[in-house]
Amino acid sequence: MLKLILPLICFSFFPENLGFGEPLGEALGLYQQGKFEAAAQKYRQALSEEHQNASVLFNLGNSYYKAGDKGRAMAAYLRAQDLAPRDPDIKANIEFLQKQLKDQVTTKSSIQDSLTLKSFLSLKELFFVVMILVSGAAILISFGFWSIPWRKVTWSGAALLGLLGLMTGSVLGLRMVQQEQWGAVTAKSVDVYAGPSDQNSVVVFKLHEGAAIKLLEKQGRWYAIELADQKRGWLPEDQALFF
Repeated sequence: MLKLILPLICFSFFPENLGFGEPLGEALGLYQQGKFEAAAQKYRQALSEEHQNASVLFNLGNSYYKAGDKGRAMAAYLRAQDLAPRDPDIKANIEFLQKQLKDQVTTKSSIQDSLTLKSFLSLKELFFVVMILVSGAAILISFGFWSIPWRKVTWSGAALLGLLGLMTGSVLGLRMVQQEQWGAVTAKSVDVYAGPSDQNSVVVFKLHEGAAIKLLEKQGRWYAIELADQKRGWLPEDQALFF
């Protein structure tokens, strides 16, 4: 329980800092007063007014959890983890919450390989790594033109940095093309169908509040989803949440 009642502002590393302007200041005050549903609404407002921020999503998840809404809490934590994949508090909250759910579906965090760039770096961080490598290669090439004695060494270094930049850029491009969107079931219980209809489609399995799901596509009012164990199906859009 300790991880979920930590101070609302998390001081571990995040790509973006959490400010204290409106409506974030109001959200903090409401949380401290025990008005968790109202605090969650303010954090949602902050997300709609600004670009998504891992700290805001983490605090939003805490507010939902304290309000008893485990499904929306899980969805917020999963999105926060996309933006801050190394943050230990987000990972701890996901694992803590998962143990309380009826469906012991493997969450995204537990199937990721922590040694890969996919789970270790966010898209923004990958972009900065590419820029640093490319800039370093350009500097070494320029230095080689001006310093003939060091030309062979500097150009070899530039080639190495360029190769690393190309490899990292390929990972970045692949991540952008295959970017996964994870969310969670918000209904207490929901039937998952073989197709985007509850009229002419069979129920393939059932999920419960908080189950982590990956969005594949959307047709009308239906989401095509996939679990970590690769089970697939369709559920109504009002039964799940993706940030």
